[in-house]
Amino acid sequence: MIVCAHVLVVLELCKVLLLDLPGITTVARRYIKWTMAVAIAGSLVLLRVERAPVSVIGYFFTCERSIVSSLVIFVLLTMLFMVYYPVPLNRNVIAYSIGYTVYFLTKASAIFLRNLTPTWYREASIVLLIISTACLIFWLFTLSRRGETRAMVVGPQWSPETEEQLLSKLRAINAGLVRTVRT
Repeated sequence: MIVCAHVLVVLELCKVLLLDLPGITTVARRYIKWTMAVAIAGSLVLLRVERAPVSVIGYFFTCERSIVSSLVIFVLLTMLFMVYYPVPLNRNVIAYSIGYTVYFLTKASAIFLRNLTPTWYREASIVLLIISTACLIFWLFTLSRRGETRAMVVGPQWSPETEEQLLSKLRAINAGLVRTVRT
């Protein structure tokens, strides 16, 4: 259930970040679903190569590592997308995405460390708890009603002409994807 919750959080993050781009959102959501299936299958295949887990929880940790790693890659690619394209986002969405990026990076690192050396389980869990709490505190101080209406652009400040060119290319890609998805 925890892994399902992580996937749902990333799907929601994708939906919020790409709110005005339904074609790109649909493709991204399909990508996440297929990536999760491949990650689970890949982790089960890799069990033949790695040391075999001694319990059901060990199998879960092995699968969790590949799923969370896939989610981290997707979240980082989404963040790179948002930094490159000058898509206006409200301040709350930016804070929401920063918090989850930090959380998933920490989660993936903690799982990797825990699976690599089980003796680090306690330390990895403590670090993950601290970062989770820090993300909650970060959201507590950055999310607000005013942040829902204040639009910002993440990334470099493009000239108005360049910004409009990038946005028109993005809209054209989105329109093409909307047509493709409907057929």
